[in-house]
Parts: sequence; structure tokens; C-alpha cells
Amino acid sequence: MRQLTTETDSHQQALAMKTFLRGSLSQVSEEHRPMVEKLMKPADREWTSGRVATLLASYFVSQLPANIQAAIAEDWLAELQSFPAWALQEACRWWLSADNPERKRKPHPGDIAAKARQETLIVKLANERLNDRLKSKQAKPDAKEGRVSGSTANEIIRQAGLAKRINKN
Repeated sequence: MRQLTTETDSHQQALAMKTFLRGSLSQVSEEHRPMVEKLMKPADREWTSGRVATLLASYFVSQLPANIQAAIAEDWLAELQSFPAWALQEACRWWLSADNPERKRKPHPGDIAAKARQETLIVKLANERLNDRLKSKQAKPDAKEGRVSGSTANEIIRQAGLAKRINKN
């Protein structure tokens, strides 16, 4: 029971963080990177397998040989492996909800992946914004970087033999 409570708490935290990002995308900064990385962390295989099994249990499941069931499970895992648990949870709940006009048919892996992709869009945008800002910051040298003192500049000019030319003009 404690594990279920922990997963529910984590899911609620993820949704709160996602809501925060939706309202503050333009203001996302490096201090938000840990939150964004946490939101993007893919679910583990065991959790994903259990969530898919729970989703599909709502529909008729015929008796299939174990090797066929394993192959079907691998198809689901291959499609959903990059998504975080909170996004898969939201996608599965949406699929079963009254908001989904196709809820009466059994979903395919791509159906859940499409909704999970939609759920994670704001997080991916925040991550891209953070990465763009980091690249921009790395591309711009510090204002003081690369500057030399006046005496060092004069010495460079003197050694290059340019001091005489400058003084003549």
C-alpha cells in the first residue's frame, strides 16, 4: 500500500510541476532544470508493464499462448519506453475516460504514446528552452574574458613593431 501512495504522490507532484511550467514557460531558468529532468525521466519497464496490463484488463483479453503475450508486451514497451510514468498514467486515464470518444475500443500502443507525447509537450518545450539558453550562454564569452590591460596592449603593439607607425600618424 505504501508503494501505491508514493506513486500517487509522485504523480501529483509531476502534474503540479507540469502546471507550473505551463504558466511560466517564458520564465523557465536553470533553477528549474532538476524539475524538468525529473519530469522527463522515463518510467521503468516493470511499472510500464503493470500500467499497460491494468489498462488492457478493462477490455476483453482472449487467452493467448505465453509467447504471443510476451511479444505483445514487448510491442507496448518498445512504443512507450521513452515516456515518464506520470504521462503514461495520464494517457491511460484519458483513454478510459468519457473525454475519449474511442474509449470503447481497446487501445493500441500508438494511441497511448500519442496522448503521452501530448502530455509531455510542455516539459519538452521547457527542456529545449533551457538547452537553448545554455548554448547561448556558452556561445557568448564573458564581457571581461579576452581583454588585456592597457600596458599589455602597448607591449603587444611595441613587439609587433606597430608603435612607430601609430606615433607617426
